[in-house]
Amino acid sequence: MQSLQEKLEQTKDFLLGVDLVSIRGSMAEHSAVRARTFANPVREQVDHANEMGWDDTIKSNLQRILDRHASSLRKAHKMGVQIIAGSDAGSCGVAHGCGLLNELELMERAGLTSIAVINVATGAPSQRLAFGDEIGQIKPGFLARMILIEHSPLESVCNLKKPRLSIFDGEVWGSPKTDRCTSL
Repeated sequence: MQSLQEKLEQTKDFLLGVDLVSIRGSMAEHSAVRARTFANPVREQVDHANEMGWDDTIKSNLQRILDRHASSLRKAHKMGVQIIAGSDAGSCGVAHGCGLLNELELMERAGLTSIAVINVATGAPSQRLAFGDEIGQIKPGFLARMILIEHSPLESVCNLKKPRLSIFDGEVWGSPKTDRCTSL
């Protein structure tokens, strides 16, 4: 029987760059959780490299980090590891709200399907945080927390950035027609 340390050593490449991994049982049983930011702050640095004074070498190194994050995310998803979205909101260049939407877009670009990305941001955290008895369903007794959008996020999670209505505990909030969250 392998020790936990041995299991972690075997998955070293997968775990590279992961901030939080909780393992109960073995990785083969898919009980690991990957809850971390995919690459928002790094993406911001790549996108604004010239403004930050980064040369081509630094930009290339940052891009390699993004590529490794994408590969790690695909491996985790393929293994059945539960993935929970994060955004690093508040980090340099990562706004609250928009940061999460950018994070979801990066996950889709990395190869996750739109429905998988939506689950990473909704169902997986709800399940992991045991909110199933309070939110996550549209029926009497559940808190009304949802968004209403005109365009299908199943086509692309980028559609989540388009104007929408947000309902949070019964209060309705609208987004402006010109949303400040722009595509990557």
